[in-house]
Amino acid sequence: MTYAEYLAAEAVAEVRHEFLNGEVWAMAGGTPEHGALAVSVTLALGAALKGKPCVLVSQAEPRIEVFRRIEAGRWELLEARPGETIGLQSLGVQLDVAAVYA
Repeated sequence: MTYAEYLAAEAVAEVRHEFLNGEVWAMAGGTPEHGALAVSVTLALGAALKGKPCVLVSQAEPRIEVFRRIEAGRWELLEARPGETIGLQSLGVQLDVAAVYA
């Protein structure tokens, strides 16, 4: 497929695609739920995350995962579910799972 053909097809497509090296790939789309979770986490962490580690937030179920580096460069996984909080020690921040998913 040429780039011009891709542009013409994309103009009328219901699902967005990516053009890469002559091949067309369907793009994964975000959901409103995912967007709401992202905003909630962003507001909870605010400016404290500048230059700091990331947090994984599940879209499929109310769960937050935090990976912490421990001795000998290994990683430790901590999880929090509804009714729990999870701390980001390096930031001094506690995330309340229910508040993030509200």
